[in-house]
Amino acid sequence: MMNRNAVTITDISKRTGLSVYVISRALNGKSGVAQETRSRILKVADEMGYVPNSKAQDLRTGRNRSITLLTAGMSNSYYLDLISGIESVLQGREESLFIADLAVNGRYEEDNETSLLRRVAENRPGGIISTLGLSDRSRRMLRGWGGTDDFRRFNP
Repeated sequence: MMNRNAVTITDISKRTGLSVYVISRALNGKSGVAQETRSRILKVADEMGYVPNSKAQDLRTGRNRSITLLTAGMSNSYYLDLISGIESVLQGREESLFIADLAVNGRYEEDNETSLLRRVAENRPGGIISTLGLSDRSRRMLRGWGGTDDFRRFNP
């Protein structure tokens, strides 16, 4: 569960006496902040345990840096190799991989697929990779979610 008292840039602003604007620019490596001020802000942020909110950044930039991999069972070594390959590509692009297993307790059910895909779509990943054929209902939902049918399907 996430800590609801996470440190924000407003907290850092209060601690340093600097504006939220300056804190944001310093933390994001933007110009217009003196190196001494940037160093001080980074030190305070580290001391306070600041962790950037990537969802907030994604909302601001309109870009999501996460990819969801849909699979049905992870016992096959093929999937481990596939995951390793996908992660090596995504790391170079500063993107993250989330894995959603559609086989609950090793058993696939279409209702579980629909429910899980709805939660995946609610999180608006930057992309979805599926290692299995999805139901017609799920494909329709994915097409409607992003206004496109641009999702990738890998056949093991």
